[in-house]
Amino acid sequence: MKRIVLFSFLCVFVIVNAQPKNFSLKRGNWTGGISGSFYWDNVDRNIKEVNGDVKSNVLENGSQLNFKSGYFASDNFLLGLLYSQSINEIEVKPDPNPFGDFNKDRKNLWYAGLWTRYYLPISSINFAFFGEVSLGYLFYEEQNQKLTTNLYSRSFTRADGFAYLFGGGVSYFLTEEISFELALNLQGSKTSGNVEYNSSQSDEIDISLFNTKLLLGIQIYLPN
Repeated sequence: MKRIVLFSFLCVFVIVNAQPKNFSLKRGNWTGGISGSFYWDNVDRNIKEVNGDVKSNVLENGSQLNFKSGYFASDNFLLGLLYSQSINEIEVKPDPNPFGDFNKDRKNLWYAGLWTRYYLPISSINFAFFGEVSLGYLFYEEQNQKLTTNLYSRSFTRADGFAYLFGGGVSYFLTEEISFELALNLQGSKTSGNVEYNSSQSDEIDISLFNTKLLLGIQIYLPN
């Protein structure tokens, strides 16, 4: 029990008293960087209905890029701007597909907002943990196209509104000016807009989003 208490005390002491052994996180410095994630899926699906099997092929891919720039208002405390763009595409085709049928869906999200981050550096191993928060504006766009036995339909959705992002991660300082980082971001939004159909009809729509992304990135630090 004494060993556990002593170990916990040492961990807290290191975190609270650690200071970066370079200028990276010092007041007055500037930083900018990029982080992102990518994925691609190919799925063969077989639905066993009463009248027989219904087979289809599903292709899905997506990406997200975050661009960040900020100023250290104090040691370890960063204020700045964040811009993010994400794309998600999914296409479903029957198998076999003699008529060339398909169902395609593409989503685009653009986000811009104020960004703040606080670092907890551990200088002895060139690592720093961080937490971050961002508040801003999100624009949502979605296009759906469907072709079934020569019958084509399309819908186009646009919405915008308030959005937020929060999360945390860890940075490894390769040099005084460069760090690699791994971050877990959770983003939510509440938007409203319109969905338009190929029949020229349109409806109002409300969209609430919440997603989680694991991002790998690089950050550059510049002295004052």
